[in-house]
Amino acid sequence: MTSKEYHKEKTVPEMIARLEKRDKTLEWNRFVRIWDAVVEIDNEFDEMDQDRKLENYKIISEYAQQLVNPTTPVPNYETMPYEELIKDYNRVKYLDEIVELLYGTEPASSAKNTVKFDWTPFQNMGNRVKTAVIGIFESMKKRIGKKNNFQS
Repeated sequence: MTSKEYHKEKTVPEMIARLEKRDKTLEWNRFVRIWDAVVEIDNEFDEMDQDRKLENYKIISEYAQQLVNPTTPVPNYETMPYEELIKDYNRVKYLDEIVELLYGTEPASSAKNTVKFDWTPFQNMGNRVKTAVIGIFESMKKRIGKKNNFQS
């Protein structure tokens, strides 16, 4: 893939820090996918049919499961053999260089600006779930009450 040796003049802690930063970026990207699905549901909730709502909830559930239980565990860079650490570091730096060549900017993981999120879609979705659960609970209470009245 690459013959360039990016690891030259880098200490092991510097290489570990860069690899851990990349891992955090990958986790952030998973969160962004969840966010996009939640925003889509929030913006189009009233127009969506039941199948589309369920499909989006499944997507959110799958991404959330990936955040909670990642399929590929994050390697422990402290115990990783030095040769493998160099190989991973060189690959990450090579990919960073490609991103910079293609887009003329630094990779997103090293961007200095912060993003402020509007949490309203999550709040709205939480309120809808709460309302649905309360509605189901109330209807079950009524059914139980009717059933008990008929038996006595």
